[in-house]
Amino acid sequence: LYSWRPAVLLQNPESSQPVARPLVSTHFKVKGVNAWGCSSEDSVWVEVVEKRTFSMEPISPLCPLESVTLRAQGGDVYEWLPAAFFQRPNSAATTALFESSTAISLSIGDTICNRDTTISTLVELFPLPVIRITKSNDITCTQTSATLTATGAATYTWQNFAGLANASDPHQVVSGTQPTTYTISGTST
Repeated sequence: LYSWRPAVLLQNPESSQPVARPLVSTHFKVKGVNAWGCSSEDSVWVEVVEKRTFSMEPISPLCPLESVTLRAQGGDVYEWLPAAFFQRPNSAATTALFESSTAISLSIGDTICNRDTTISTLVELFPLPVIRITKSNDITCTQTSATLTATGAATYTWQNFAGLANASDPHQVVSGTQPTTYTISGTST
């Protein structure tokens, strides 16, 4: 003979295997009495696991080969595809590099509630700026300076700016007596 408590949360609370349907985690106690009238008690904790929401953080557009950390939640099993792009393709958080805009998918599984889903998105990449440098002229004994002009980007940084007025100005007046190579990098908007 069995007696389970709290009986209101059980179907057939006087059986050896009642069905429990608690809404929150609950501690159940049972008292058993054998044919000779001897009794014993035990208890069990029934954990109610809430149904988790599967999600992936949005991904803002990136520059090509810019490292990005991607995060997901809601499961205990993850698979980022195509796996070759991801440092840890079976983790909730992973780092990735993309050379061009790429369609990716994430499979998330919840083994406790036996559920899964797949989330797909497009990782968009900004185009690289195409930077051009032009010179007004070569420096000679009659033309002692030249104007360098950079185009194709929103912001600029001259790499060898010694003697230049402003390393971020796309227009530079240069002079000198030795041949010099000027290098510039640029960032698009």
